[in-house]
Amino acid sequence: MASSRITKPRVARVLAVLGAACLLQSCTTIQLVSRYDEQTETDVTAIQTDIATFFVKLDTALTPAERSFGASQDFYSREAVAIATLSQRVAAIPKNQLTIAQVELLKENIAWLALLHKGCVTAPLTAAQKTAVADNGIDPSIACRTDYGASADLPDQSKSTLTPLVAGSAHKLIDQGLVAILTLEMAKKRGDSADSGK
Repeated sequence: MASSRITKPRVARVLAVLGAACLLQSCTTIQLVSRYDEQTETDVTAIQTDIATFFVKLDTALTPAERSFGASQDFYSREAVAIATLSQRVAAIPKNQLTIAQVELLKENIAWLALLHKGCVTAPLTAAQKTAVADNGIDPSIACRTDYGASADLPDQSKSTLTPLVAGSAHKLIDQGLVAILTLEMAKKRGDSADSGK
């Protein structure tokens, strides 16, 4: 029977290699999400302010004309541009899939809000409508357009208004999305601060 003999130098080499591997591992960080982006936080906060202002104006409007889509069309145009710009920014940042997905949901929720405000959704949503909203985003025009997820093409819906129930539910849903984006950015910021302390 051949005996395998473990020598002290061999044990010392194995321990040295394991020690070096442990030391190397403690010096490296694995980044699973992108780093904090101050501009993303600033942009999302600005969108949050616009949305809060929009819902306050709706809540305090005295006449149907003040609550109409036509009176809010500028808001939808601004948000379409702001979210498109934000989408491009977050897409350009490596390892930012979580933020990209949250911004996409925000875009879709505001697109649905615009459709509801114009009275463009009259039946349960179809797969084609959901795809249209995901693909095309917010439609700030006064028309209902099926290519943006409307149930039917209608020319002028500028006088349509949101019911308080729909407005309240939409506001809560959109706020949850905004808070999720900001929470993730704050967590990234804390992670960057912790990393710089090493």
